[in-house]
Parts: sequence; structure tokens; C-alpha cells
Amino acid sequence: MAPKTVGFIIIVLSVVLSVPATFSQAAQQLGAEDKVFLKDSGSVGAPSVKNKEYRSFAVVKRATPKYPPLATKARLQGKVTVGAIIDKTGRPRKTEIIKREPAFLDIFDEYARKAVMESRYSPVTGLLGQPVPFRIVVPINFQMPDYEPAICISQAIPDYPKEGYEQGVEGWVVTGVIIDRWGKPDEDSITVLDRCPRNVKFFDSKAKEIIKKSSFKAAAYRGEAEKGWVFLKVNFKIDTER
Repeated sequence: MAPKTVGFIIIVLSVVLSVPATFSQAAQQLGAEDKVFLKDSGSVGAPSVKNKEYRSFAVVKRATPKYPPLATKARLQGKVTVGAIIDKTGRPRKTEIIKREPAFLDIFDEYARKAVMESRYSPVTGLLGQPVPFRIVVPINFQMPDYEPAICISQAIPDYPKEGYEQGVEGWVVTGVIIDRWGKPDEDSITVLDRCPRNVKFFDSKAKEIIKKSSFKAAAYRGEAEKGWVFLKVNFKIDTER
């Protein structure tokens, strides 16, 4: 079971977050100026402080995003922030992924974008009362009901690799690990998901050691403990007082 899930995570990491040029092109074609940039944070949207000259918009129809079947099976949760261009009629015309949490997990992207495209908004009017295209930011949470994810309750202190000191290099490593139902890390499942700098790998082994030495709380579904993923970012910063 664990090897299959680890393989899935590696596949997810292979997709790099990028902003398609077509989004900016679509904005220019529709005339959606940067200053008309609103946030959809609930049932009713409101302009930011800089955009008081524009009437606030309302969510006419909010589409509920579907939960990816693979994410359900792997017990994965996340958050996706979608940027969208809304035309004069309140219909979404183009979307982009602005941010995702965890940053490397793109399994929710398609479902989040589809939900935004299927939503509808009331038109925004400008100073002269005419409808204008605008951009919005929509944060979408993907959380499983009755599920408590595994968490790290005490992270061990990393040992700084000798190469890091010698080269004066700092960085961080994001690791993923399956925590069993007793709160113990499955060492065979420890996977490096991301790192900075990308070409520096001497932090990897130290980050894996941190996983083995840290304390975790098991995941739980409807009150029953079960295994689940934990994603841990380990920072490596040189101690200048050493």
C-alpha cells in the first residue's frame, strides 16, 4: 500500500507550477485592468481598499468542487487559490492557479479551476455605472469530513551537514512520510518532495534523519486512528555564533 502512495506523490511533484501566458492575454483582450482586482472570500465579495470606486459583487452561483478520488483514497487535503477573469456579464472566462498548499500537491488544481469556471457572479460596475470585466481571487479548501490528518507534534533539531558549512550554503527540504496508526514514521516511505536550492542534495539525508527523530500524532477517521501522510519542511540555517 505504502509504495503505491509514495509513487503517486512523486508523480505529483513532477508537475511544476507555472502561470500560463494566455491568462494575461485574455485579461488584455477583455479589458480586465489590474486595478479591478477583487477577492471572493465568502458568499458576498467586496472590493479592496484601493477599489472603492467599483461596486462590490455578489456570488450568484457558487459551484461546489468535487473531491479527487485519488486524494480521497490517499487521505490528502489541501488548499488552492484560483485567480479568474470575470467578463462584463459575471461569467468566468479564464483561470489560473495562484497558490497551492502544499505547494507541490497539484492534484486539486483541475477540480478547483472547474468549480470557479462553473460559478457565476453579479457584474461589477465602474464610475459611470457601466459593467466592466474584473479579476477575482478565490481560495478553495479541500478537507475531508470526519478526518483529522496526521501531524508533527515535536520536530527534532537538524544537524547541519559539513558541506553546508564549508560552502556557506543554507536551504530547506520538504519531505513526505506515512505515519502509522501508532504515530510512528514509516521509514521506507520517507520521500524528498522539494528542496531549495534545487541542485543541492546534501541536506536530503539530514532531513530524513529529522523525520526519524521527530514525534507525530496519527491520523484519525471518525475517531479511529489510521495511517496518513505528513509533509514536513526542514530549514537549514547556518548558526553564525558557532
